Amino acid sequence: MERMKLDQETLARLKAANIGDHEITSLLEAHGIQATHILPLLQCKYGYPCGGDQPKPVLIIDVDATSIPDKQEWSAARRDLWDLLASKNLGDFDVEIYDPHRRYNPSLFPVKSDAPNALLYQKIRQEILQIVQQELGSSWTSMSMYGVGRTSDKATDSAVVMVEPTTVHDWLSLTAKIGRVIEEQRASGQIVPIEIFPGAWSNRKSGKEGKVFWTSLSDSQRVSCSIGLKGEAESGSLGGFFFLKFNNIRYKGFLTCAHVVRPTPRPGLENDLKELDLYGLRIYSKNAERARTDIVYFSEADAEATKKVLDIEIKIEAKKVARFEEEVSERGYIEKDMSSEKWQLVNLQAYLKARQALQKRMEKLPYLFGQTLVLSGREMSQQRKILDYAFVRCKDPQKTKPPFFNPQYGHNQPTVDRVKTPRFYSDSTEAYVPHMKNFKLRGMSTIAKDCWYFKKGRTTGLTTGICNGVETYLRSFKPRCLLEYSEEFVILNSPRDRPDAKQANFAQEGDSGSLVIDDEGCAAGLLIAKIINWCGPTNCERYVGAGIVTPIDTIQQAISDRISQGSVHGSLELAT
Repeated sequence: MERMKLDQETLARLKAANIGDHEITSLLEAHGIQATHILPLLQCKYGYPCGGDQPKPVLIIDVDATSIPDKQEWSAARRDLWDLLASKNLGDFDVEIYDPHRRYNPSLFPVKSDAPNALLYQKIRQEILQIVQQELGSSWTSMSMYGVGRTSDKATDSAVVMVEPTTVHDWLSLTAKIGRVIEEQRASGQIVPIEIFPGAWSNRKSGKEGKVFWTSLSDSQRVSCSIGLKGEAESGSLGGFFFLKFNNIRYKGFLTCAHVVRPTPRPGLENDLKELDLYGLRIYSKNAERARTDIVYFSEADAEATKKVLDIEIKIEAKKVARFEEEVSERGYIEKDMSSEKWQLVNLQAYLKARQALQKRMEKLPYLFGQTLVLSGREMSQQRKILDYAFVRCKDPQKTKPPFFNPQYGHNQPTVDRVKTPRFYSDSTEAYVPHMKNFKLRGMSTIAKDCWYFKKGRTTGLTTGICNGVETYLRSFKPRCLLEYSEEFVILNSPRDRPDAKQANFAQEGDSGSLVIDDEGCAAGLLIAKIINWCGPTNCERYVGAGIVTPIDTIQQAISDRISQGSVHGSLELAT
């Protein structure tokens, strides 16, 4: 959240309204509220939907909550202040009455599957879901049990319902109905809090803003690198390299998400995209050639952003070199005289030369990397898991330089020995972990509750977390009009050695398609989306995201079912 001074136009309207502090304080005192501070400002919430990124005028009223016995008076006072502002031609103003020392930005943490509240929730979650669906219709977005609190040491295992922002409902009535279901089944003395937050799940690609990657530019593509569609700016992550076997042919390629390689809707594509969502893409689809998309490395937005930053740096370094060359020339140093200035010049020249060599490589980006061969439509597995996968066939590795097929090697991945006793607690985990220069996956496993995982993605890089002990219901699209919700594994960034820590990122837009890896170094799942709590903590002006992950064996089975035809069976295998 960011607050700014009012613009001149709004300030002029406020002065013309001639509302004094005494008028506001008198109205508040009528409700038993003593204001400690009153200030009109512009406020915006970066990343919040429904226009949250746009600054909005708001009247901020700080209070001491301990001195207000009846909290219902807050709402009544807020309504009266709205009416007052509207009568003065200030109806666009919002009103916030809050105690700055008690402001609640709840973090979400994983619960243990065998915790008493989790076991109770598992028994009654279907009943709670029915109530939520009946009461909220399509306004709810997800439902699960998480540890909820300001910090991990103060978190309580709570039933959490997330709803669309700006949803209007009788929340007290909804909470009471859920509470009655809990009351009938709970043990004596057991307390299960109920939380209702504005929140959502999102499987969007990154926006059109590019990310700079020149420090990690490699001669061969790596797990987690930036990819995108040719001719489009949005970005996603390369998951991992696999073999797709069908009809005695072995295709070399990589796994990512279907929405990462799905074309952006535009005029003329409506029918093709509708057919793609319904039926997906098979190797032998009738519309295969028209529906296939070309995939590039880096994404076009990331390649452009990287080139711009590199160009600027080279200009700055060239000026430094020119200045030092002039100084050295003026002082008349001979070649063997290696003073500190001369050493500095040599280092600057070497650095500039390296950046110029990198610039030549960057001119070739984005590389045409491959083409979609198989991808899911909007569908679910028999276990109610969202299927959002794509297999991209790499260009012929024998005819391309640099090589586009680089099985499972990733730079800056944690060592397997270290991940068994993780100490990660934020997005910036790189500094806390020893790394292997070339990390190679040991095989494939699956996602399991309460287990620890890590992923490396295009946007947030290396992040870690624990799979929540309770699966999460997501209000989903209705694929082929069959199901209204799915049941998903959710991984939350969980600090283990900092009990006072807040929730941190596991995933953001642009990380979709990343492989999720277990503590044995095996590929366990595919990151397909994130869950955001719109009143939770933020990181770099974004609300932190938990990861929605589909088990890799579920994807293997789905791909096999999709491409198999008659007696000819297909399979997906890890490339080694």
